[in-house]
Formats: sequence, C-alpha cells, structure tokens
Amino acid sequence: MALLLDRDPSFGATEVRDSILSMATKGQLSGLQGSPDKLAFTPQVLDADITGPASPDTGTVEWDSNPDGGDFEYGFLWEERYEYAWGPGDWNTVATTRRYERTVHQWEPDFTIRVTVTTSLQEAVRSRYIHSPCGEYGMCPESTTTEPGDEPDDDGVDDG
Repeated sequence: MALLLDRDPSFGATEVRDSILSMATKGQLSGLQGSPDKLAFTPQVLDADITGPASPDTGTVEWDSNPDGGDFEYGFLWEERYEYAWGPGDWNTVATTRRYERTVHQWEPDFTIRVTVTTSLQEAVRSRYIHSPCGEYGMCPESTTTEPGDEPDDDGVDDG
C-alpha cells in the first residue's frame, strides 16, 4: 500500500484495493470461504548502481545502471550535464537503455551522469561525477618541450 501511495498520493481506498487485487497472484490459496483466492504481491524494493569509470581515459566508455528489485521490467533514462567553473550545465537526455556509452574527449570538462530506473510502481535515481581526462573543467596543461642542452645534469643542478 505504501508503494502505491508513494507512486500516486491521490489514490483513495478503492484505488489502492483495486491495484493490490490486480497485481495479486491467483490460485495460490486454499480453504477460503468467501474470500478471494488471491495472494498479494509486493515487489522487491527497486535499486540501481552506476558502474563504470569515474576517471576515464579518452575514447569510448560505457556505464551500466545495474538495476535490481522492483518487478524486473525496467525503464531507463540516462542524462548528463557538464560541470563548468561557473556552475553546472543543463541536464540532457542521452540514452534510454540499461547501458550508456559515449566517447570521452581530452578537451571536455568534467560531467555528471544520472540514470533513472523505473518499474510499474517504483523509481530509483543514481548519479556519478565523471572527472575529465584533463582535470577539472577540461583545462589540460600545456605540453612542454625540452630543447637539447636544457636537460638537468645527473646532479640535478642547472649549470647554465
């Protein structure tokens, strides 16, 4: 009953009763006199957990939502947003499957991914902060080159 009311707080007593009876398993009870032969079904509590790298290298990367519980018929909604120095960007829908795959580029800022897993009665939302290959805000350090003769001697002292 609590799961039904959490899903739709406007349910009245009749709607709760009808929903419980519609999900009940039939033909499991015996010796009943005047009561319906229905065994109430309560789904497991829905859970999800994002697995995959939190600090990926560049290239193709995949994250999995790892759903568990509920009625085992899942819906998925993956979203992501960039994390800028001035604040987070807007959430954008990027996938509707169990797994989310994308290409990570060296120049990208950090970003957050979020997955919403739903079943007929429950919803689980999980998010994960993803660090850019170039550090915070995608600010890659400039490459440095050493000219011949500029290398330190074995003693580490610049003789120059």
